Amino acid sequence: MLIRVPATTANLGPGFDSLGMALQLYNTMEITESDTLMLPRYSGMQEEEVHLTYMAMQRVWKELGIHEKTIKLCSCDRIPIGKGLGSSSACIVAGLLAANRMEGDLLPLDRLLALAADMEGHPDNVLPALLGGFTAGYWDGEILHYLRFPPPKGIRIVMYIPDSPLMTSEARRVLPDSYSRKDAVFNVAHAAMTAAAIAGGKPEALAFTMSDRLHQPYRKPLIPGWYPLEKLLREAGALAICISGAGPSMMTLWQEEIYAPMIVPKEIPGNWKAEEYQCDIDGAIFIDEN
Repeated sequence: MLIRVPATTANLGPGFDSLGMALQLYNTMEITESDTLMLPRYSGMQEEEVHLTYMAMQRVWKELGIHEKTIKLCSCDRIPIGKGLGSSSACIVAGLLAANRMEGDLLPLDRLLALAADMEGHPDNVLPALLGGFTAGYWDGEILHYLRFPPPKGIRIVMYIPDSPLMTSEARRVLPDSYSRKDAVFNVAHAAMTAAAIAGGKPEALAFTMSDRLHQPYRKPLIPGWYPLEKLLREAGALAICISGAGPSMMTLWQEEIYAPMIVPKEIPGNWKAEEYQCDIDGAIFIDEN
């Protein structure tokens, strides 16, 4: 079977661990049963993510009470690892879907979503990876509560991606253990307005809704070149700017008629490259079926 899973951009500013959107950038994995376990040989973070796919498959077999199978996995990876574009979620989603299909799709979608959120720890990436579009969700440890909406119209998404990755564990380590009531209220209000702007077809409101006080102020200093690049893009007319996921990529939104700089000056640290994406509306799909 051949499975295609989209990249995702999560948090969308104030929607920490809850808001996400799928992008037209894909990993494609071919997964078949095999007499012996055959996984691609990589090193470092890439090897960990390949094994994450098989771990997700094992999770389905455990859920169903079925003996584990061995597989052959071949992958064509387009989603960069460690750049805040949902590469680990793509692996989890592919593994869950593949194992479930092998067993005749015994698990319903909502259960697959819950398993994905449990493995990832939060739903902001796995929801759009599975469903496509723009999603809002909350994982309470047992049930995944979520809503899905079509992606916003009338905006361009340009992702600025630096050379160096940022480990999610490091991006989480710098976050404080508690927040003031003032900051909590600020984020609740801005996350609600962000969701309302997207779901309600008011993308122009994103210019003031995507501010955040829970994670971005602590993560931006970890990303070389963030501040001068952010300043440059705001001066160029960006509608909204935020960290994609845990970083280090910078997600920017632009009105369709506004020019988005596609070349970052060399004097800005980080060796950033710009990539423009459309929103994916299909989510994860099997592409070898009619």
